[in-house]
Amino acid sequence: MNTHKACTALHAPNARTIQADAFMWHHDLQSASFPEALSIGENAFSYVSGLKSLQSIDIPKVKNIYKFAFSASGLREVHAPSAKIIAQSAFALCHNLTSATLPKAKIIDTTAFYNCQELASITIPQVESIGRDAFANSNITTVNAPKVEEIGYAAFQSCNALHTFIASEATHILDRAFSNCQQLKQVYIPNAQNIGSNTYDNSPNLEKMIIHQDIIEAHDPEIDHEWWLSRGIDPKKTTIDSLDAWAERQNITLSDTDALFILYRLNQDSSYRPTWPELGTACPNLPFHLLLKVLPKDKYAQTLPLLSAATLGVAKPQGSNAKNELLASYFQGINMYASVDADSQASSEKISHAATYQAKEHHTLDSSKVSNPLHVTKHSDKVKTVPHPEHQCAQAHQAESHEKEAAAHASQIKISKAIESIAETLTIQDMARIMLAKANEPRLSKDTSLFAPGTNMREHDTDTQKDAEPSGRGPSAAA
Repeated sequence: MNTHKACTALHAPNARTIQADAFMWHHDLQSASFPEALSIGENAFSYVSGLKSLQSIDIPKVKNIYKFAFSASGLREVHAPSAKIIAQSAFALCHNLTSATLPKAKIIDTTAFYNCQELASITIPQVESIGRDAFANSNITTVNAPKVEEIGYAAFQSCNALHTFIASEATHILDRAFSNCQQLKQVYIPNAQNIGSNTYDNSPNLEKMIIHQDIIEAHDPEIDHEWWLSRGIDPKKTTIDSLDAWAERQNITLSDTDALFILYRLNQDSSYRPTWPELGTACPNLPFHLLLKVLPKDKYAQTLPLLSAATLGVAKPQGSNAKNELLASYFQGINMYASVDADSQASSEKISHAATYQAKEHHTLDSSKVSNPLHVTKHSDKVKTVPHPEHQCAQAHQAESHEKEAAAHASQIKISKAIESIAETLTIQDMARIMLAKANEPRLSKDTSLFAPGTNMREHDTDTQKDAEPSGRGPSAAA
C-alpha cells in the first residue's frame, strides 16, 4: 500500500493486510482506519512519531500485530478487540500511550510495551503468557491477569507506579519479573509454584503476598530466610500466606480455587468491592452463606443485593446471627415458609423453583392474593406445597384468633431455623432467582432496596425497577 507522506488521515475499508514497513516514518499521519484488516505487518507504523502523529488507529478485526508494528509511534490509546498475538516490541517506545485494551489477546511477547512511560492501564483478561520485559518501565498501577500462566524475565521491571498484581492462575514467575517496583504492595499469585531469583529485588514496600502452599511448606518463611531474601522478599516485612492456610483459619472447606480466591479478596482486600452482578458473573456457584461469612460489613451495600438503609433496618444484621438475619430479610419479601425438618437440598430447589414460578406467574396478581404464596412442609419424607391459611373470618371466635396468632409466631421461628440449613445449599445463582422474583412482585415494586440481578441498579434507579420484566433467562444470566 502506497500513500503520500503528507497524508494525515487514512481510511482503507477493503484492506485485509497491512504490509511490513507500509507507513514507516510517515510523520504526518495522525489517524488510520482499517475496518476489515486482519494483520499488521512488521514495522508497519513504526517511527510514525512527532507532535501530532498517529494518535489513533481503528483495527477492530486485526488478530495479529507483528514485530515493531507500532514501535516508537505517537499512539495514545490501543483498542484491539480481536487481537490474539501482540508480537515482540509491537508497541515499544510509544511514549504517549496511556492505555491498552486487549480483551482477546493470548500472548504478549518480549518487550511488547517496553518503555511506554505513560502507560497506566492495561486490560488483558485472556492473556496466558507475558514475555520478557513486556511491560518494563511503564506507568501501570494495577494488573489483573486472571488467565496468565507464565510471567517472563523482568516482565514488569521498574514499573514504579505498580502497587497491586493479581494473577490467580500463574504458576511460573521468572527472574527479576518485579524487580525495582518501588510501590508494589500486594501480590496475589495463589497458584505460583516457582518464583525465580531476584524476582522482587529492590521492591522494598511489598506488604502482602499470596502464593501456593507448597512453596511455604518447602521454604518456611519463619525459618528459611535466605531463600526468600534471594527472591527479593523480606519475610520479616512481608506477610506471606496461602489460600489453603487462610481457608483453614476461617474454617472454610471449598474445592473451587477461584471461588476461594474471591472470598479471600472480599475479606482481605479493602479495594476489592465488586457489585452483585459483577460477583455473579465472576463466580455464579459461590456458596452464598460463605459470602455472608467473610464479607466485611462496609461492603454490604456495594456487594450484596441488599442496598438501602430501610432494608438493612429490617434485618439489623448484628453479631453471630447476622447471616441468618440477612437471609431472612431476603426471604421476607416473598414470604416463603420452610419447615425446619424439611430436607435442605429439596428446600433449596423448592425455593429456587418457587421464585422462578412467582416471577413468571404472579407478577400481575393483586398483592392480597400473593402475600403468602407458599408453605413448605414435610409429610412422609416428601416435600409438598399447600395453600397458606386464608385470613380468618371477621366473625371467628377470639380463641381461634389467638390460636392462629400463636401458630404464625411459631412459623416465624421455623423460618429462622430453616434458613440456617437452606443457606448451606444456596449459591449466588439461587439468590439471583430469589431476588428476581422479589423485584417483580407487584406489592414490592416500590421497594428500591432491591434490583433485578444483571443490572447495576441502586436506590435512585426506581424507574428501571418498575419496568423490570419477568425473567426468561437462565441462572447464569440472572447472576
